[in-house]
Amino acid sequence: MNRNLPRIIISIVILAGIGIFSLINSGSDNVLNYNDKIVDLLTAMDNSFTNYVSEFDKYYERKAVDVELLDREANKIKEVTDRTKNDVLNINVPDYDICREFHRVALNYIENSIDFYEVYFELNEYIKIYSPSEMHDLQYVDNKLDPRYIERDIIIDELIVVQERMADQFDFEFE
Repeated sequence: MNRNLPRIIISIVILAGIGIFSLINSGSDNVLNYNDKIVDLLTAMDNSFTNYVSEFDKYYERKAVDVELLDREANKIKEVTDRTKNDVLNINVPDYDICREFHRVALNYIENSIDFYEVYFELNEYIKIYSPSEMHDLQYVDNKLDPRYIERDIIIDELIVVQERMADQFDFEFE
């Protein structure tokens, strides 16, 4: 059962959706450009999880998993996520409280992604020993991942709320 891939896809769709604005007030170009940069970076980061999650989901199906592929993909996720964090930290944040708040939430989202790849490395070692999976293995995996998914859902909700407030403040309109 592909239980993790839909969560990653939903994250990508939500981030792409909240990044689509039309500009009504031309004085807000700076904020709109800032928003678009952040959303593009977060979306690219989320896309880096796709191959890992596709292979990892075989574990839930109790099939053999290519752990070397998981290791390579986890390393790619780490590289992309670390680069994304660096890029976001170096973006010029417009001098508005709402933009600083959006930046903070975006960094929380990235930190959550870092938590994921750290757990992925740990799970890869576990899978090397316990593959194919048994029910207790899946419970172990769920106990490791579920808190991060719960946190991710909360952060995504916060991203949406902050972006809606930013849209209201700068007369953006969701398309």
